[in-house]
Amino acid sequence: MEPRRRSPHGDADMDTPKNNISLNLFEDTRTALLAGNPSQVEDAIAENPELLNFEDGKNMTLLHYAIKNRDTSTACYLIQKGADGRRKVRGQLLTDFIRKYNPNGYDELVSALKRREQSTISVVSYNVYLIPGWFVNQSSLTCKNQGWRASGLGYRVNNFDIIHLQEMWGSSIDKIELGLKNTHIPIDGYASIGGTFLDSIKATWTEKGGLYCSHRSDITVEEFRKHVFTVSATKSKKGVIAMLYNADLILPGKYVLGINTHLDPYNIQNKQERQIEQVVEFIRETVEHLAKRRPTLDFSKTALIMTGDFNIDSQTRLYRKLIEISGVRDLYLEYCTEGGIRPQNTHCSANPYADNFDGRIDYVFSIDRIAGVEFAPVKVRSAEVITQELGKEFSDHWGVGVELSF
Repeated sequence: MEPRRRSPHGDADMDTPKNNISLNLFEDTRTALLAGNPSQVEDAIAENPELLNFEDGKNMTLLHYAIKNRDTSTACYLIQKGADGRRKVRGQLLTDFIRKYNPNGYDELVSALKRREQSTISVVSYNVYLIPGWFVNQSSLTCKNQGWRASGLGYRVNNFDIIHLQEMWGSSIDKIELGLKNTHIPIDGYASIGGTFLDSIKATWTEKGGLYCSHRSDITVEEFRKHVFTVSATKSKKGVIAMLYNADLILPGKYVLGINTHLDPYNIQNKQERQIEQVVEFIRETVEHLAKRRPTLDFSKTALIMTGDFNIDSQTRLYRKLIEISGVRDLYLEYCTEGGIRPQNTHCSANPYADNFDGRIDYVFSIDRIAGVEFAPVKVRSAEVITQELGKEFSDHWGVGVELSF
């Protein structure tokens, strides 16, 4: 049985909605309707046509087909059309319907309602340390228990809206996606194609650089860009990718420009420093590209969020340089500073998968202004370093999760 959905910060968000909640079918129920057994939901809607009150039988038939085939765009359009035809849809009727026919979808509905009430979006960055066995070398001998770790990690991060992972070199991608299959969609070209062997060949051939991104089904990706570092002490084709996420169904009218990267572990011959410079230049070029390609994009309603394993401790010169040349805000640090909380390390020597180093090297940053463009300033509603108890670790790193509003 699939575990109960949780918010990024506990079970408080899973309270039963009150009877007077007025639902917008288009925004709040798409994930709920599509999260469970499609044929069961299809049959249930057929038995309860008054729920959507479609006057056109053809539209109802199309809706059945869309749900059965998980065509979310068509289903979303038809649900909206049905809602427009009957504006006095009672929220409790729909809530009871979903609770009865699709319990998993009911949890998703409550989560969506809470997100809309709070007007927040959540992002997680996690180095997952999944290296195919034939690539494991002297520096990665602790990379064991990959299937178990990947399965646990997929379920652990599925409560975040946007998921950015690093060190996804092809091993156990399918295991991580088991925990995401009912709620999230990987960005185009990054989904598993059938297990570690095929996924590893694909990741190597297409120069993914170990990066992976997934997002909730009520978020869409409208633009994608990629850059492979021209300098690196490794042969792993590390780099940086950018996604323009349309978050309209969570934050009406708003976008997230998401950046995900993974730098070399050491600054050998200043290569790590040059990678920092390439990341910042890539972001500038991406912003200029979007300004030309999408002249109607309102950057004042777009948050620029950068995540990754930077392999740069927060006490070092390179960390300070990154802030100086890009203007990034360290969101987890901001949250800790405002709350009087001592920041936790994301790499700890007590972790049996990790090497002998303690420091904060994984980050979720935001940028308010770059390339002459003003982005929406984000406010950190909550933040955490995602840890596990000794002996049950999912990776050699801890993840960083944030909940944001803008």
